[in-house]
Amino acid sequence: MRSDRRSAAALGICLMAACIGNACADQAATPAATPPFVAMETIVSGDCWGQWPDDVLAAVTRCKPAEHNRIALQVLDDADGPARVGSDTTSCSDARCVGLAQLLQSAPAQALLLRTPPARIDAVLAALDQAQARARVTIEPLVQPVPAPAAPVTLAPGVRYWRQRVDGPQPVMLHIAQIDLTTPGLQLVGTHGDRSGGGEFLANPTTAFVRDNGLALAINADYFLPFDGGHLFDKAFVPAAGQGVTAEGLAIDDGHLDSAAATGDARVDAAFCVSARNAVRIVRGSCPSGTRVGVGAGPLLLLDGKRQPREASRADYYDGPEPRSALGLDRAGKTLWMVVADGRQPGYSAGMSLDALTAVLQQLGANAAINLDGGGSSTLAARLDGRVRTLNRPIHTGIPGRERPVANQLGVRIAPAN
Repeated sequence: MRSDRRSAAALGICLMAACIGNACADQAATPAATPPFVAMETIVSGDCWGQWPDDVLAAVTRCKPAEHNRIALQVLDDADGPARVGSDTTSCSDARCVGLAQLLQSAPAQALLLRTPPARIDAVLAALDQAQARARVTIEPLVQPVPAPAAPVTLAPGVRYWRQRVDGPQPVMLHIAQIDLTTPGLQLVGTHGDRSGGGEFLANPTTAFVRDNGLALAINADYFLPFDGGHLFDKAFVPAAGQGVTAEGLAIDDGHLDSAAATGDARVDAAFCVSARNAVRIVRGSCPSGTRVGVGAGPLLLLDGKRQPREASRADYYDGPEPRSALGLDRAGKTLWMVVADGRQPGYSAGMSLDALTAVLQQLGANAAINLDGGGSSTLAARLDGRVRTLNRPIHTGIPGRERPVANQLGVRIAPAN
């Protein structure tokens, strides 16, 4: 995370924000974005749409396009693959649903409103770019319900997860995964380096990392470049999925050094290391030789049970409430905690300072802890009820629930029992 607070609305984009409790009171004086959001009263389906309620293609191709008349469609919350749309999400069979690419090709002049789950925004944008259709399509990101506190659940053998709310003037929602490193068949894994995009890695969402590698759980890891802050949709944000990026810190996977520890980022002063014998350590500096998996970030929060001093140049990053990701390890090296604090979502979760995050890790029982990349990068993803999903509520490009592609991750794999 660099300074990724910037956001800009673009032509044809409608961002609908949720207000929780009195959370919108502080936003009342915020100037309108430029260009202004599309007024919802101008987005109507008209009489034509009702003639084909069960046939999306028929409605879109036969209804006469009008300048201020947009046919509203729901983008399905599919796990992966090309975007599909329908008249609603309750029943999607036969002609009630169609691929977005096919629909855009069949009705090249029709104006559309696409109500889109945050996780499917990138798939929708890909279809719009392929059809050169951004100018006639409005995306309305759907605001998902905020996660509530939840009792521990078992995600996989040796892996437990729970949500914990920290009340106060600025509430915070914590997402905590506790991993028993002595579990038979449990293995910690990193992200494979890939220099085909001109960097050390190809940017990838953490959910895709979990899905593609058959993992139970994963958290984002190193800071990375290039990064110039998040935009909404007016231009390609950095990074895009598949773009070459370079980690700002150590990255080792399967014994291969993908990124050296040396970096100009003053925050990076520590590493999380897994040896060839699966011994786990958090150290100041870099991992020793013989490391099988390693990620590097910082600052170092705890070592030998003691809070660690931090360099002073990034006090703004350390002291303010932000979305955070961290790893904690007990004294015996047998219990690992992956912790994410959601942030930048007033009324739901403001984020945490590093001091507050350190206190949480101490309360959990951590003897050593390292801060990871945060902000819009903070993501905890898992396989839950047969589907890969984010456990927390990331905030990428100002959209709650939208996930950012990142450079690398730390994951948990459970080998099947013999």
